[in-house]
Amino acid sequence: MSLESFELNGKEYSVVIPPGQVGNIKPIVHKSQIWLSENLRLPVLTISSDALNGEHRQTHRNIMVGRDINPLKFVIPDGFQVVEFVPLSQSGVQLFR
Repeated sequence: MSLESFELNGKEYSVVIPPGQVGNIKPIVHKSQIWLSENLRLPVLTISSDALNGEHRQTHRNIMVGRDINPLKFVIPDGFQVVEFVPLSQSGVQLFR
């Protein structure tokens, strides 16, 4: 498949939620497709769908390769502070016993 002039390689994943796990009577099949560009080393298109949430697509468009990036766009503005964030799941804190 090609999109935005990039060749994409796709993979599909499925997860089945058994009956009764989220109040469902029948199994729910959640499918995800991830379409990667080897050149960009990024997913360009992702598609997910299931009976509860319908279909969702995320597509990257107008991709520009080899453009000069203005480093000033990545400077932290005055008055802001950089804080290191450690998720609770990695901090050793137990939420439930």
